[in-house]
Amino acid sequence: MAPDLIQTTIDLPKSFPWLVNIRPDEVGVYIQRAVAVELFREEKISLGKAAEIAGFETKMDMIDELISRNIGLDSSLEEAEEDLNTLKQILHNNIVV
Repeated sequence: MAPDLIQTTIDLPKSFPWLVNIRPDEVGVYIQRAVAVELFREEKISLGKAAEIAGFETKMDMIDELISRNIGLDSSLEEAEEDLNTLKQILHNNIVV
């Protein structure tokens, strides 16, 4: 385990995967993503941090997750500017002349 992560164990009823329509081996990822979504919804973390906690590679993956859960994207101006700068940098680095 990476030094900047914590690991915890929780007890859930055996019916939990069935209740949320997932396979038993998907419970950990499901909980991880649910926590990230809830923290983002409560405006306790940024979109980027939510994506990191959820285990997604990109913010777009997190946006897709939020959309699938009918969660709005009320990002701050600062976050929007940061995202725009990141996009500009990506586009600049991928331009072939």
